[in-house]
Amino acid sequence: MFHARIEDRGNHADYRAAADRARAAGRTPPARYRVRWRDEAGRSRSLSLPSRQLASAAADGLSRDWRPLTLRARIWS
Repeated sequence: MFHARIEDRGNHADYRAAADRARAAGRTPPARYRVRWRDEAGRSRSLSLPSRQLASAAADGLSRDWRPLTLRARIWS
């Protein structure tokens, strides 16, 4: 079963420090929300997005497009 979770990094100390540095330098702060999932090979994947709505849409899209890995024997003639 596929599961993508949405992580709000707003209370993480490293995120707050990076956002403060970006604002002080006049840059756009880093993306606050992170979507995390495991691919078919079991590797951790993540995608950072600026809003909760975009993160939710990305998680829904990932779960809709996900196909389980299947191993099928092929018989060559």
